[in-house]
Amino acid sequence: MSLTKQFSRKLDVLWNRRTSELRSLVIPRGVGKPSLFTKGNREKLINDLLETATAILLRRDGKAEFNKIFVARNLKQLKGRGFLARGANLINWLNVC
Repeated sequence: MSLTKQFSRKLDVLWNRRTSELRSLVIPRGVGKPSLFTKGNREKLINDLLETATAILLRRDGKAEFNKIFVARNLKQLKGRGFLARGANLINWLNVC
């Protein structure tokens, strides 16, 4: 599952946990009591959300930074028959540059 999808789902879980008490008052449900939203639960959900967000940002920004420092290689094809001819072409090319 992609990191953005994980982030979206974790954010939905956090929002549902936060609003479950209000939902139970407005929309009567049949069985079970709503999930508790204690400080420990909240901190755990927020930490999971922050870890996912950090992974997304690091991957995106890391890729951008890598593309800034990475230089594409332009390879010169050495033409010629045999090692001596290719070596001579390489030396000629170096003299031109």
